[in-house]
Amino acid sequence: MQSNPGSAARSSAAARRALVGILLVAAAVRLAALFEVRDIGFFRQPMSDGRVYVERAGQIVAGDWLGPASFVHAPLYAYFLALVGGPVGDYVYAPRVAQVALGVALVYLVFELGRRWFSAAAGLVAATLVALYPPAIFFDLLIQKAGLTLLLSALVLLAASWAARAERPRWTRWAAAGGALGLLILNRQNALVYLPLLIAWAWVATPASRRPTAPSGAGSGRARSGRAERSGALPSPHVARLGAAAALVAACLLVLAPWVVRNRVVLGEWVLTTPNLGQNFAMGNAPAATGTYLPLRRGVGTGEIEQAAWTREAERALGRKLSAGEVSDYYLARSLEWVRGNPLDFLALTARKLLLTWGAYELPDTEDYYLYLEHARVLRWLDRVWHFGILAPLAAAGCVLAAGPSRRLWPLYAWLVLTTLSVALFVVFARYRLPLLPALFPLAGGALVALADALRRRTPVPAGRWAAAVGTAALVAALSNWPLHAPRQPRAMSYCNHAVALADAGRAGEALRELHRALTLSPDLVDAHLTLGSVLLEQGRHEDALRAYARARDGDPSDPAAWRGIGDALAGLGRLDEALSCFGRAVELDPTDRRSRNSLAGALGRLGRLDEAREALQRLVADEPDFAEAHLNLGNALLALGRVDEAAAAYDRALAIRAGYVDALFNRGVLELQRRRPREAAEFFQALLARRPEHAEAQRALVEALVSDGRAPEARELLEAWLRRWPERADLRALWARFPSS
Repeated sequence: MQSNPGSAARSSAAARRALVGILLVAAAVRLAALFEVRDIGFFRQPMSDGRVYVERAGQIVAGDWLGPASFVHAPLYAYFLALVGGPVGDYVYAPRVAQVALGVALVYLVFELGRRWFSAAAGLVAATLVALYPPAIFFDLLIQKAGLTLLLSALVLLAASWAARAERPRWTRWAAAGGALGLLILNRQNALVYLPLLIAWAWVATPASRRPTAPSGAGSGRARSGRAERSGALPSPHVARLGAAAALVAACLLVLAPWVVRNRVVLGEWVLTTPNLGQNFAMGNAPAATGTYLPLRRGVGTGEIEQAAWTREAERALGRKLSAGEVSDYYLARSLEWVRGNPLDFLALTARKLLLTWGAYELPDTEDYYLYLEHARVLRWLDRVWHFGILAPLAAAGCVLAAGPSRRLWPLYAWLVLTTLSVALFVVFARYRLPLLPALFPLAGGALVALADALRRRTPVPAGRWAAAVGTAALVAALSNWPLHAPRQPRAMSYCNHAVALADAGRAGEALRELHRALTLSPDLVDAHLTLGSVLLEQGRHEDALRAYARARDGDPSDPAAWRGIGDALAGLGRLDEALSCFGRAVELDPTDRRSRNSLAGALGRLGRLDEAREALQRLVADEPDFAEAHLNLGNALLALGRVDEAAAAYDRALAIRAGYVDALFNRGVLELQRRRPREAAEFFQALLARRPEHAEAQRALVEALVSDGRAPEARELLEAWLRRWPERADLRALWARFPSS
C-alpha cells in the first residue's frame, strides 16, 4: 500500500510547528529561571573553578592566549567566556544569556537524536523532556563548563549518528564527529573514553553491504565498469573503514593540537589535555574517600589554590621539584598502590560511586542545585515532578521496549557504560554525569511514545516485553531513588559556600543568615565557623570573631586557618604579641600555607618590625608570585618604610594579578595622595567605588582627593548623591557637615 504524500507533508509540518513551540518554551523557562536567580550570591561572585575561568578569560582578552603554568583546568570554557563576555566586558549576564541560547540549541539536538534513533514523535517527546529538565536548566545558569559539556556531548552523538547513516562512506562526516569530540575533550578531559567507541562505530557503520550492486545480465560487467568510472568507484570495505576511522582520529587530534603545543611551551611537557589525572583519581580512591569530591586537606579545595597544594604535597613527599606530569604520576601511583592493597575496599567504594552516578540526588559542587531551587520557583516546581530519579527509569524502559532494534542502539548503550565508568572510577558530581543525558532523553522519549502507541493500540507490544519494561523501570527507580545520600535538599556546606559568595559581594547580613542555616544543620561544621569568623571580622566584631575561630580550632586543632583566624581577631583587638604567636602556630602547622605566612608578615609590620616584614613578604612573593594579597602587604611595608616607588610597583602587581582588587585600589589611591597627586588618587578611588559603591573609606578619600584637586563642586554632588542613596549613614552626614560651605 502506498503512503499518502499529502498526509506525510502535513505530519512533517505539524512536527516542525511542535518543535518550534518546544524551543520557545525551553527559552522562556530558562530566561525565567535566569531572572529568578539574579540575586543569588554566586551570580556576581563566581567561586572556585568559576572564578578561575573568569580570571583566565580576562587574561585571554588582555592578550595572554597561553596562560600560566598553574592553569590546569580544561581550557575550552575560558575561551568561550572570553568570546562572549570579553567584547562587552561582562562576565555576569553575557555568558549566561549565551548559555541559555546553547541550552535551547541542546533541545534541538536531542530532538534530532530522538528522530534519528526512533521516530519524529520520539524526538519531539525527548525534546520536551530536556526543555523542562531542571538540572539542565540549572547548569545553563552557572559560570561553569557544565552547560558546554552537555551540548557538546549531544553534538558528538548526533554527528556520529549522521555519519553512520550515510548511504556511502563519508569521511568528512566522521571528521566532523572527531572535531566535535575534540572540543568535548577540551571541555571535559575524561571524554577521551569516547574515542575508542567512535572508532568502533565508524568501523561497524561502513560495511561491505553498503556498496551498491549493479544489474545482472550479459555485458553488465563492462556497463558496471563504465558507470563506476563515471560516478567514482567506491573504495574497498577495509579501505573505507580505515579511512573513516582515520578521518575521525585526525580531526580530533587537529582540534587538540593547539592545546598540546601550549602545554609543551608552558609546562615543558607533551600533555594531551590537562596534567591532573593522578589528582582526580586520588580524590576518589583513598582510605578516606566517600565517592564524591575530597580535597587534599581543609582549606585547599578551591580551584584557585588546589593545584598548588597538590604540587607542594608531592614535592614534599619526594623531596624535589616536580613537573606537572610528575605530580600527576605521583598521585596516580600512590592511589593504585592503595587499590592493589585494598581490593575489597576499592570494589565497595566503586559500587557506591556507581549508585551515586545513577542516583536521583544531584551531588553538589561549590554551587548546589537544591539551594538554587530555593531561589527559582520555576525550577522548584519542575523538580517536584521531573528529575533524574524519573528520567533513569523511563530510559531503562526504553531500552527494553527497543529490544527489537537493540543491535542498532549499541552505540547509545556503549556511551552510557563508558560515561558511567569514567565518572565512577574517579569522583561523582552531578555535573560529571551530564554526558549521560543526551543518550537517556531519546530512550525515555522512545519509551513514552511506545506507551502511547500501545494505549491507542497502534503498535502491539508483546505482553512479556511490557512486563520486562515495567520490571526494569521499577528496579532502576528503586536504585536511583534509594536514600544513599542526603535528602534532596541543600547541604550545610552549600549554605556555607553561599555565605562566602555573599560576603565577597559585601552582603554580610545575608551571609550571616546563611551561616545560621548551615550551623543549624551541622553545628560542628568547621568551615562554617571559619566563614562566620571571617564575616564577623570584616564587620569589626573582633570578640565575636575570636569566639567563632576558637570554635573552629576546637573542631580541628590541626587546621592552620583556625589559628590564622584567631590571630586576625587578636590583632584587631590590639593583642599583637598573641596574634603573632597564633600566626606562628599556623605556619608551623603548614609552612607552605601562604595566607598564614602573609598574616605573620603583616603582624610583624604592625609591631614595627618593618624590615623583618618586608623580608618575609619578599620571600613569600618569590615563592608565590601570583598571590595578590602578599604583594599588597609588601606594598604596605614598603610604604611604611618610605620606599614609595617600590610600594606603588607592589600595589600595581597586586592589581595586575587581581583586576579590581579593592584593598589594592584603596592603598594605591592613598599612596598618590601622599605623593600630592590628587587627580591620580581620585581615579583609583573612583575605580574602587565602581566595584564597591558603599565603601566608606573610599568615599571619604575620594572627597578629599577631589577637594585637593580643586573639584569641590564635583565632590559636593557626589556627597549629595550618596546621602540620597544612604540617608541613614551617619558617617556621610558627618562628612557633609565638615564640607567647606564655599
